[in-house]
Amino acid sequence: MPLWGRIRFQDCYYHIGEYLGLFHEGVMCLIIFILSVVIYGLGWVFCSGRRFRYLREAQAVETAWTIIPRVCLVCVAIPSIHLLYVIDEIGRPKFCFKAIGHQWF
Repeated sequence: MPLWGRIRFQDCYYHIGEYLGLFHEGVMCLIIFILSVVIYGLGWVFCSGRRFRYLREAQAVETAWTIIPRVCLVCVAIPSIHLLYVIDEIGRPKFCFKAIGHQWF
């Protein structure tokens, strides 16, 4: 039941909706973590003074900011693809509906 001022989604009737809610919460936690790390890093660089002014090469940092986003994307993509396949499955329907019509000219 929707209530005023709630931050979360409504309770779901099907288990797939609950999985989608858990996936949403996990992705939002990951986004908030990444955002906080980036803001902390920018603040650290700007508040450190001129210490990074003469830094020419940082291969470890470049490797890290190349590999870490890939790992994050894979961690988001695997459950996302799994949920897409689960949602796409059609079980045995309880009834079938067939509509036959004629095109109007």
